Amino acid sequence: MVRFLCLILILAGAAVTEVRFGNRSRTPDVPRDGLVSDDLGKVLLTMAVAGAASQALIWGARVSAPEAFAGGAVSMAGLLLRCMAMSQLRGRFRLSPTVQTDRPYLTTDGCYGRIRHPGYLALILLTLGVCLLAAGVSALAWAVPFALGLASRVQLEERLLASEFGDVYRNYQSAVRWRIVPGIF
Repeated sequence: MVRFLCLILILAGAAVTEVRFGNRSRTPDVPRDGLVSDDLGKVLLTMAVAGAASQALIWGARVSAPEAFAGGAVSMAGLLLRCMAMSQLRGRFRLSPTVQTDRPYLTTDGCYGRIRHPGYLALILLTLGVCLLAAGVSALAWAVPFALGLASRVQLEERLLASEFGDVYRNYQSAVRWRIVPGIF
C-alpha cells in the first residue's frame, strides 16, 4: 500500500512539474513530425506505466525492499533533474518541439553544459524508477520502448535547434558531446 502511495505521489509530482515549467502558449508552426513525436511519446509512456502497474496488480509481481527503495530513489532523482533542467530553460520549454522565435536564446549552462538533453534523461530515470517501484526489476523492460522513443525525438529536436541557431548550436554540439546519457549516447 505504501509503495502505491509513493507511486501516486511521484506521478503527481511529475505532472505538476510539466504544468509548472511547460510553456503552453499556442505555437502554430509545430512541425508534423513534432506532433507525431508528442503522440508517440504519450503512448509509450502510458504503456510503460500501465505495463508496470498491470504487472503489479494483475500478475501480482513481488517487489523486494531494495527494489522498492531503488525505484523510489531513481524516480526522485529523475523528478529533481527534470525540475532543474526545465527551470534552467527559463521559459523555453515547450511540450512540442518547435522553433521559438519569441525566446531566441540557447541554454548551454547548468546541466545543459554536461549533456544536451537532461530533461529527457530525467524522464527516462523517472520512468525506470516508477517501473522498478511498481513491479521490480522485470518491469524495467516496459521503459525500454519509451527510452528509444525519446532517442528518436532528440534527433528531431536537434534538427530544429540547428535550423534555429545554426553554427551556435553546432558549436554547442561539439562542446557538449553527449545527448542524453554521458558516455553512452
